[in-house]
Amino acid sequence: MDYMSEYPGPGEDAAIEYVVNHLKNDASVFEITTDLLTKMTKKELDLMGGASKLGSQAGWIAYSSKELVLRVRKQMASHSSI
Repeated sequence: MDYMSEYPGPGEDAAIEYVVNHLKNDASVFEITTDLLTKMTKKELDLMGGASKLGSQAGWIAYSSKELVLRVRKQMASHSSI
């Protein structure tokens, strides 16, 4: 992990792609399109401060990716209850 902390985390496109790929099956259950899932992810990433706030590779793996996935899952759930 120390080695990975010297390298930046993913850029915006890579972070969004990671979350969309991770949640694609869940989104289909909620009848959320990939396009909408991408928009939700972008919105949540912006609320977290953007890609520059994701931290290092180690920070992305240990914390930021999980936080972003959790935030988007909450968005998906609130979208489906509307």
